[in-house]
Amino acid sequence: MNRRSGVGGKPAKSRHRKTAMLKHRNAPKTKRNRGVSIASQKTVVARLTRERDEALLRETANFEILRLISKSPGNLELVFRTILEDATRICNANFGTLFRFDGENFHPVAQFNTPTALLEAQTRRGPFKPPPGTAIEHVMRTKQVSHSADKAAEPVPTVAAKLGGARSLVAVPMLKDDLLIGVIVIYRQEVRPFTDKQIALVQNFAAQAVIAIENARCSTNSTRLISSLNNGSPIKLVKSNAWAGCDVSCLRKWPT
Repeated sequence: MNRRSGVGGKPAKSRHRKTAMLKHRNAPKTKRNRGVSIASQKTVVARLTRERDEALLRETANFEILRLISKSPGNLELVFRTILEDATRICNANFGTLFRFDGENFHPVAQFNTPTALLEAQTRRGPFKPPPGTAIEHVMRTKQVSHSADKAAEPVPTVAAKLGGARSLVAVPMLKDDLLIGVIVIYRQEVRPFTDKQIALVQNFAAQAVIAIENARCSTNSTRLISSLNNGSPIKLVKSNAWAGCDVSCLRKWPT
């Protein structure tokens, strides 16, 4: 038999259940931390926006460089300067230098935003052999990327650290069939190591510099070939090593 209350004749269990439901309904609700959720979403949106902008910048830079290589195959100075500027700017570095390597010495052939004192020192030095333990010497010896978190903290600071305030740097080889023909070095004037993605980007720019060099070489040889053909002696030039790696399919168009 159900137990009755003193009021209204309702069962006690029903009354207690209703009271508990009312208390639960009237209890202060826990507020969700919407601020954290919104902040998290904003962080994600900012990251995606930054990645999109960086990708667009990379694609634009690649297109511009390839256009320059195609339009001005003989103007390596302009192509090198554009490659170096894009690599430095997109990777958020402060300055950079592109060196050609002749098998013995390195030659600075392009500069971007290099501090005056360092630029003057490089100009006075001219072609050089890198000292042991430096980033360029490591690239020359291993043909691998050299990445330093803080050059100023090393036992013997480099010229770039002493005169240019260089701290973090990355040096990337320019390789043609495993032959070292140059190196791109970009520097930061603060301790902030480069990411793997940024290093890969500089490697891509180094590959474009190699393409520009080969394109210029083949363009020069093409001009020489035409001159030789006009003089009636194409055979010697065609058989020379200067055409190694170049497309000589156009020779079929010329009468023998």
